[in-house]
Amino acid sequence: MSREYHLILGVLIALAGVAWAVTVWQMDGMGFGWVTGSMTMGRSFSVTNLAAYVGMWGVMMVAMMFPAVAPVAGLFAGLTRQRTGQRRKVTLVWTFVPGYAVLWTLTGGVGYAADLGVQRLPGRLPVLQTHAAQIGGGLRIAAGAYQLTPLKNRCLGPLPLPVRISDGVVA
Repeated sequence: MSREYHLILGVLIALAGVAWAVTVWQMDGMGFGWVTGSMTMGRSFSVTNLAAYVGMWGVMMVAMMFPAVAPVAGLFAGLTRQRTGQRRKVTLVWTFVPGYAVLWTLTGGVGYAADLGVQRLPGRLPVLQTHAAQIGGGLRIAAGAYQLTPLKNRCLGPLPLPVRISDGVVA
């Protein structure tokens, strides 16, 4: 493994460590402990709440996903080294990583909208409040049962399309 690969790995894991520290600090200040009922904490929509939510989502995303993306960034560096000169390799990797982070952070806006929608459902469908424990339990049982199905293994299996890497290009 190259020195650059280890540098990329180290930087991404260090950033993840900082993000974990910030996440724990944020959670401690909320007064909810480690478990909350809603990601939006019952707050209504505002641009400020959206920005805070997406910011916290981004920090948590870095904490959880950067350790997993580090080997991919190293592979990307290796592929770009084969395809381009030594000089652009570093630039391309450090463009890939922030792009990855920004894309996943912006998906927090989708999560924010979905959470606001879910919070409104019990007011419109009272049966959800009446049978919340049964619905929650049923969803957990369904999620657990999914873990034992062939569908899960198929979803996690290799892509059905033939993928080959030649000359640093995925075809």
